[in-house]
Amino acid sequence: MVSAACVSTASTAYDVPQPAIYRQIDAASGGVGVMHVPTDWLPVLARVGFSADEVTADECKGILAGAWVMAFERMGEKAKPQTPAVPPSSAAPSVARLAAHGGAAPECITGAAQYYHLPVSLLVGVLATEYGQNGQVSHNANGTYDMGPAQINSSWLPRLEGAGITRSMLLSNACLNIAVGAWILAQAMDGASPADPAEFWRHIGNYNSHTPQFNLTYQRRVWQKLQQQNGD
Repeated sequence: MVSAACVSTASTAYDVPQPAIYRQIDAASGGVGVMHVPTDWLPVLARVGFSADEVTADECKGILAGAWVMAFERMGEKAKPQTPAVPPSSAAPSVARLAAHGGAAPECITGAAQYYHLPVSLLVGVLATEYGQNGQVSHNANGTYDMGPAQINSSWLPRLEGAGITRSMLLSNACLNIAVGAWILAQAMDGASPADPAEFWRHIGNYNSHTPQFNLTYQRRVWQKLQQQNGD
């Protein structure tokens, strides 16, 4: 008998109904671990913090990992990735639309996600939440401003300028802007594992703000965008 507490935690963390989790546990479908996770998913899960050993041998982490896969499948990622670097085909329309809206090529999004070891869908969710355009400047109440497709905050400019990236470049080069956004998101994630869902999503919220109330609001906005991908 599996742990009801582990199922409840996974259900809450990834918004997957508990009956669906139990059906997956009861399914005689091969795969690894208590949730019969397809082996094709193991490299992807490893990149977001679930080791193959955990998925196989740790019941609670195996349930969390399986629920993570189910949640992403519900977002429209129904094609199993062949390698972590290849985005699921069902994510392509969202990538294409976001790229067109931001003024970049789709490869700018998929390439940035690959380079910074981010799930393509996560970067798509953040970009869809920001929904900026090339050359766009959005002013904030605290005196800072956000720039371009990834809405890079001006507070990053001193550090970026030290690397040779200027305000003008961020506003005129959409692909560079997205790459910088992916770099910032990768720093915000800081190796956070979905095995600790609250921390994992708090790190996603850090892309926008470290202030708890704004961080939580941003988490919810990104999750909503991820859920909407299949219907966009």
